[in-house]
Amino acid sequence: MRVGLIASTAGHLAVLLWGVVSFPDAKPFDIGPVDTLPVDLVPVSELTRLRIGEKTAEVREVEATRPTEKPVEEPKAEEKPAETEAKRPNQAAPEPTPAPAPEPAPAPEPPTPEPPAPQPEPPAPEPPAPRAEPEPAPAPTPEPEKKVAETPPPPNVRPRSKPTPPPQPRREPPRENFNPNEIAALLNKVEPAGGSSSNSTQPASLGSRLGQSGVTMSQSELDALRGQISRCWNPPAGAAGAGDLTVRLKVFLTPDGQVDQRPEVMNSSANPSFGIAAESARRAVLRCAPYSLPSAKYDTWREVIINFDPRELLGG
Repeated sequence: MRVGLIASTAGHLAVLLWGVVSFPDAKPFDIGPVDTLPVDLVPVSELTRLRIGEKTAEVREVEATRPTEKPVEEPKAEEKPAETEAKRPNQAAPEPTPAPAPEPAPAPEPPTPEPPAPQPEPPAPEPPAPRAEPEPAPAPTPEPEKKVAETPPPPNVRPRSKPTPPPQPRREPPRENFNPNEIAALLNKVEPAGGSSSNSTQPASLGSRLGQSGVTMSQSELDALRGQISRCWNPPAGAAGAGDLTVRLKVFLTPDGQVDQRPEVMNSSANPSFGIAAESARRAVLRCAPYSLPSAKYDTWREVIINFDPRELLGG
């Protein structure tokens, strides 16, 4: 501790001695003489009240012109009596002095009457000038008559009549050849094979629109299809005893038993619940797909018509 204190004190004393020795030798900071610039204060009025002229013209001393004094107007002597007369309206004006009467001029002598001048004779009237007779107009020369070429009479032209169109032969309506075989084929297409009416006592009436005479579906296949659809159908409430809620659907199937397109409703009813019943029948057909049907009989069940009768399918 003492060594550090002694070293610190010796260092501070050395710096102090060095400052005392070196500072007296420092040169003072002298500032050289500065040239002063003369500044004149010019009033602003000398610059703002400059007269028009040229900058290069010589300065001339012109004596200021004295302002012209207006002459003092002396009151007229005649105006004073007017003012006094106006102030004294009741006083009578002095009577003017009568002017001296002029001397009467001598009466002029009456002029001597001159003899009357003889009246000039009226000139004799001039005879009237003879009227110029109008010259007779020359007679017009007769123009030679123009000979008009006689045109031959036009030949008798008959108006062209429109050609009469040839009579069109009457088209006889085609005679329909009656073919009992074609009628029978149409009946087979309209009435599906195996179909039944809504009042049928069968549980579910199934059939194909394109039926074949040699190939038909067995009763067991129809029962299996009926049972599969009845398990998926949920008819609306209160439809079990309604006879006008029978929905007839046409179903299009693919060879693997899937529904090809949306089933079509083939009948209608005035019952307000018929739309709900038809939609529930469609959902039942779509929900139960695919159907297990024999592929050998695909032409028979490709288009199937199904009658959805709540009384029959629900055992009503």
